[in-house]
Amino acid sequence: MSWFHARAKQEGAYLITHFQLELDGDGQDDDVVCYSFFKQGEGTTGPVVLVGLASGERFALTGGGMGPGAMDQCPISSRGGGPEVLTLGRSGLTGWSDTVSVRFDRKGPLLVGTSSSDRYHSASLSLLAQRFSTLSHEDLESGEEEDGSEERRQSEHAVVLAPGTGIPAGHAPVWVSWGRKHWSGKEDADLKVHAFRRGNTVTVVAQFHDDHTVVATDTSPKAILGADHLELWWSERGDVHSRPVQLGVARTQEGIPVSTWFRRPGRRVPPPTARWVTPNHVEVDLPVAWVLPKARSEEEDPGASKGGPFTIVFSDSDGKGQETLVSTSDRTPGPYLYGRLAIAPEGRPFPALWGGDLHWERVGKRTTLRSLVW
Repeated sequence: MSWFHARAKQEGAYLITHFQLELDGDGQDDDVVCYSFFKQGEGTTGPVVLVGLASGERFALTGGGMGPGAMDQCPISSRGGGPEVLTLGRSGLTGWSDTVSVRFDRKGPLLVGTSSSDRYHSASLSLLAQRFSTLSHEDLESGEEEDGSEERRQSEHAVVLAPGTGIPAGHAPVWVSWGRKHWSGKEDADLKVHAFRRGNTVTVVAQFHDDHTVVATDTSPKAILGADHLELWWSERGDVHSRPVQLGVARTQEGIPVSTWFRRPGRRVPPPTARWVTPNHVEVDLPVAWVLPKARSEEEDPGASKGGPFTIVFSDSDGKGQETLVSTSDRTPGPYLYGRLAIAPEGRPFPALWGGDLHWERVGKRTTLRSLVW
């Protein structure tokens, strides 16, 4: 970081911390610097975080002036334990706090995790673990006075990551979301699922374990529903309150894919392409635009960073109708109850960090450290 030290000496910046992490997957250590133009505890602007990749690219998280959402803490080094991430934190006077965890490529920061908490709620998202969890805790009232007790409600679901490199991420977590009383273990019914993006198509890959295979007797929706089948649920406009779409995919005795809309999208389109690679392995190709609509303005998060509403379900029949559902959400699948699907841009392993979360900018040779404060 000779560039930084020369600039700091020339402009009078104070170095707060400097450490190294491997942030872009090339096996080389990258530099992380946090600096300010005020001594610690002085001034009204937040510190600036500067990341210098070993490949030569430099990016800065600007100080943000006195904005309420400005990052107000220097990151700390956390080495080891799998892919290394840079975690940035901020907090407010009312008790809320949140963090954003990023990795990098040569184009800039990539979102790999978030967390947030206040007095009543907490939430965490990890694209490395492909998991999102929420916890709400509120005081219960008895009459007009609080009795000191607390109600806690927890929810978990998968955020299935579809890298834009064409290389799938690991398998996403799954839960038995319905019919647990009929489920005798993973030997009875299990689901492994991952996804990847190639061009304008995202491919969902599902592998089942089933002790008793039931195929569709014909191509009707009733026959598909009564067979072992895959269901894909998503929200047509990318938010949980818009029209739910439900696709069903099964196979015949001859291994021919049969698909149907259990809940049809608003526009008349045929079901997407499905391939049964083996009797327990199916792949479905979905246009990215179907499941991740574009943002209407630059100020609106397109949803790619934290994922659009999406649930993948294996429906186990055992010849007696639907008996067990194994899915990427701990809740019974249905409208407004979704997991998520996070689709990375083409060529990138994780979604790009949306500017509304934290503002990063590329640092050129002529950029001054002082210009990055605001």
